[in-house]
Amino acid sequence: MDRLQIELQTARQNFADGVPLPIGLLPDPIARSWERSRAAGLSPWQPRLARGRLDILPLTDADTHLAECVQPELERLWELIGDSHWMLFCVNPENRIVQTRKPAGIDGPLSALHAGRRVGEVDVGTTAPACTLVDGLPAIVAGNQHYLQEFSQFFCVSVPLRGVGGELLGALDLTGIGTRNAGTMLERLKHAALATENNFFLALADCRILELQHDPRLMGSPLQALLAVREDGTVCGANRAAQQLLGIASYRPHGLNLEHLFDRGSHGQLNAASKLLTLTDGSRLYARLLDQPLSKSLPIRAARCALGSDRRVNARFEDAKKAVVANLAVLITGPTGCGKEVFARELHRQCTPNAPFVAINCASLPESLIESELFGYAEGSFTGARKGGSMGLLESAGNGILLLDEIGDMPFALQSRLLRVLQERQITRVGSTVTVPLKAHIIAATHKSLPALVASGGFREDLFYRLDGMRIALPSLNQRLDKEQLVDAFFQRPGMPMLDAEARAIVHAYDWPGNLRQLENVAAVVAILAVGACAITVNHLPEEVRGTAAVAPRSLSAATRDVIERTLLAHAGNVTAAAKELGISRTTLYKRLSGR
Repeated sequence: MDRLQIELQTARQNFADGVPLPIGLLPDPIARSWERSRAAGLSPWQPRLARGRLDILPLTDADTHLAECVQPELERLWELIGDSHWMLFCVNPENRIVQTRKPAGIDGPLSALHAGRRVGEVDVGTTAPACTLVDGLPAIVAGNQHYLQEFSQFFCVSVPLRGVGGELLGALDLTGIGTRNAGTMLERLKHAALATENNFFLALADCRILELQHDPRLMGSPLQALLAVREDGTVCGANRAAQQLLGIASYRPHGLNLEHLFDRGSHGQLNAASKLLTLTDGSRLYARLLDQPLSKSLPIRAARCALGSDRRVNARFEDAKKAVVANLAVLITGPTGCGKEVFARELHRQCTPNAPFVAINCASLPESLIESELFGYAEGSFTGARKGGSMGLLESAGNGILLLDEIGDMPFALQSRLLRVLQERQITRVGSTVTVPLKAHIIAATHKSLPALVASGGFREDLFYRLDGMRIALPSLNQRLDKEQLVDAFFQRPGMPMLDAEARAIVHAYDWPGNLRQLENVAAVVAILAVGACAITVNHLPEEVRGTAAVAPRSLSAATRDVIERTLLAHAGNVTAAAKELGISRTTLYKRLSGR
C-alpha cells in the first residue's frame, strides 16, 4: 500500500472519531461526500455491500427507458474494457441501478449489485456515481478515497448522463477491484454517455432528426451533432455536439429556425443522403436526415434479451448482416425457442428497415393452401379465387426480408417449386404464366437437422444447398455465456418486484428447456402473480421451475441464509421482526438459517 493510501486509511479512522480531514488530502467533492456519509450515520467499518441490506425496488417506466437507451452503449464499452473483476452500471438520479453489464458468474461483493438496488451515500457511502449525481460532474474515486473500508480495494469512475433538456438523468459508472488508467476510462465513459444521450434525443416525438458534422467521418459516431426539427423548420432540440458546432446556447433553444442557421435554399431538399449545407456565415457542414429515429416502441428489449451480450452470438449476427447485404441466403438453426425469429427480425431492423418483413411458418400452413399462399394466384384460377387474383407471401416481401420459418417441415412436394423460385428469382402465380421478380433477402430457420433430413430423404439436397448460404447456429439458453444477464433482463420489467435471493438462485439454476420463449412466458406469469408483493419469492415461480431447488441445494441454502442474515442485521438481531418481514415463522427462520 502506497503512502497516500495509508494516510487516507488513518484519516478515515480519525474522521469517524470526529477529527476533521487534513486539508488537501481529498479532492473537495470526495471530502464533501465523506461529510454527507458520516452525517447519514454510516460507520466506515460497516459491511454495507457484502453483508448489509441494500434497498431494492422495481424499475419505473422512466428507469426502463433509461436502461434501454444505455444498454447498447454498455455492450460496446464492455468489448473494450470488460474484465472478470469489473462491471459497468447505470444509476438513475435517486442512485438506483437501472442497468448493469458484468461478467457471467461474477462472485464477490460486485455480485450484490443488481438492477433495482439503491447505491447512494446513505447506502454505501462515497462512490464515483454518488459524487457525480450530487455535483453533475465526472468523478474518480480510488482505494481508500471511498468512505467505507469495505471499498478500499475498489476503483470507480463515473460520468453524468443528461436528457434532451440538459437535465441530469443519471450516471454511467465503471467499478472494479484494482486500478485502471483513469484518464482513458473517463474518456471512454464520456463517449458512451454521449451516445446514450443521442439515443434519448432520437426518441423525441413529432420531430425530424438532422445530423450535422464538419467531418463526414464523424457522422453516426457518438460525436454526431443532432438537431430536432419540426416540419416548419423550428428547432426544438440540440444535443451537446450541435450546441458547440452551431453556437446554440441551450438544449431547448427558443425561437430558433433552420433559416436562422442556414442559407434559405440550402436546407430545402434534405434527405437520408449526406449533403453540404451552407451556414449563414458562409461556412459549410455535412448534413443528413435520420429517417429511422429510435422509437420508444422499437424492439430494443428484443435485441437486448434475444441477441444479448454473448460475444459468439453477436459475432455471428455481424456475419449474418454481411450476408444479407450481399444477398446471400442465411440459414438459422437452433433449438425451439432460442430466438431464431427475433434474430431474423433484428437483421431486418438493421439491414432493411424501410422494407417489409414477411415470416412464413412452413409447418402451419395447410398443405391444400400453401401453394396459393406462397405464390399467389391469378383471377379465376380456382373456385372462390378473388377477382383480380392475389399477391402471394413471397411476392409481398418486396425488397425486404423473407423468413421461411420451420423450413424443415415444408411438404416435400412443395420443395421443388420453392427451389425453382430461388434458382430463377422469379415467381409465377397459380393459374398464371406471368412472372414477377423475387427481390427479397432469403432467411430460413429450423430446429431440425437439415443434413439429417437430406440423408433420410425427407428434404431435397439441392434446396438445402440453395438455403445454406451462411449457416448461423444459435445456442440454447443454457449454453449462452450471457444466460445470467438474459434471465435478469426478463425479470426486470416495469412495475415488477425484484427477485429475492432464493428465487434468483432457482431461476439461474434452472436449465430452461424451452429457452428464451419459456423464459419470457414464465416471467410474464410471475409478473402477474407477484403484483403487490415486495419481492418475487420461490412461491411465485411455476412448479417446474421450483423443482430445480433440489439440483443445487448448497447454493440455494447459502442464498437463503444470506437473505435471512441481512434481514436480521437490518433489524438489529430481532428475530420476530425479521421473520415478519420475510413472511415466515420464527421456527422456519431458525430452520432455514441452519440450512434445513
